[in-house]
Amino acid sequence: MWAGRKNTPRNGQRGVTLIEVLVALAILGFVAAGALTLISQNSRFMISVEDRLAASVLADNLMVERLVSRAPYDEGEEEFDREFAGRAWRCDQRINNVPNSDLVRIEIDVRAMPSRQLLATVTTLQNPNDE
Repeated sequence: MWAGRKNTPRNGQRGVTLIEVLVALAILGFVAAGALTLISQNSRFMISVEDRLAASVLADNLMVERLVSRAPYDEGEEEFDREFAGRAWRCDQRINNVPNSDLVRIEIDVRAMPSRQLLATVTTLQNPNDE
């Protein structure tokens, strides 16, 4: 009974060859590598957004502190470090007189430490004679 039959599965079914399995595994590997890359980029992006938000809040806070202080508006530049949101920041404050007016221009830059990457800038005009 078995002597005349070939070695084939019943009902015309065919098995999966080793080559097909290897190709499927390679495709699955590429998809998994792509997904891991996207996850990694997403987490780096979220860290970047968080840093920019913290720097923005710090810059706004520094500007409000400057505007409500009674310190004179001396023209020039000042650098100082601040601790905020669990990180170290380098802050630059520049005060310049606006030509042909009573206004001063106040700029504050906030940079991440230690990279010194500029993450936030805030600028305003203020009349130092106003109280």
